[in-house]
Amino acid sequence: MPSPVDLHELLTHVSDEPSFIRFIEALGTDFAHEREIEKTSPSSPYGPGALGWENCSVDAFSRRQPHGQKPAPGLPKRKQRHPMCGNAARRLYSPASFMSEPRTPAAAAVNLLTRGVLPETELNRLLAQAEASGLTLDDLADPCEKFGVTAQALLNALSISLAERYLQGTLTYAFCDGVLNGLIDAIVDVGMSRELPQPAFSLYQAFDQGEWRRSDDPPETDPGEKYVKPLVLQIMRKLRH
Repeated sequence: MPSPVDLHELLTHVSDEPSFIRFIEALGTDFAHEREIEKTSPSSPYGPGALGWENCSVDAFSRRQPHGQKPAPGLPKRKQRHPMCGNAARRLYSPASFMSEPRTPAAAAVNLLTRGVLPETELNRLLAQAEASGLTLDDLADPCEKFGVTAQALLNALSISLAERYLQGTLTYAFCDGVLNGLIDAIVDVGMSRELPQPAFSLYQAFDQGEWRRSDDPPETDPGEKYVKPLVLQIMRKLRH
């Protein structure tokens, strides 16, 4: 029986593809470990498992994936949140990581929006679908082909448009957070085989910071205003320059 590892600590060392794959392997091992524990000491069906996993129907989740092989889509998520990590399977870099990365894909996404390549009606349709039921790479295949764009550029364009409207006050935090939660599987899937879509991923992380109130926050604290908006402003400011 493998010994449990500190996934939060391991996550802090993710900086490239090999370390990302090691992290995914550790998630798979942790999930399998919990399944073994549950066989002899079942947890309540109304709460998380022994190690905190909320979803318990993913068989052999991503365990020992060979280097370069894509893990099973739709990573299981832990119910427990951590101030530095939250959903461990989905927080791979800090939002500020976008600041030091090449922005050519982001520039391509900006062109989609400014040149009208992606009509606003289509943009709104995709945002609404992402918030309602999520978008996978398969869902993006048709619009990508129709408008001659890559999935990476389309995900960035959707995220940038969302962030701009959030800062303008025309979209609520709750809607934007729901959209990015609906895009994250596609974002991660793209990142498994090519460059991680940025700023889409950093914007996902930024909005994720508003999903819980910190223990030292006063009851009246709005996490969106206190934590999310400054990060989004920083990301968008860097994008424009």
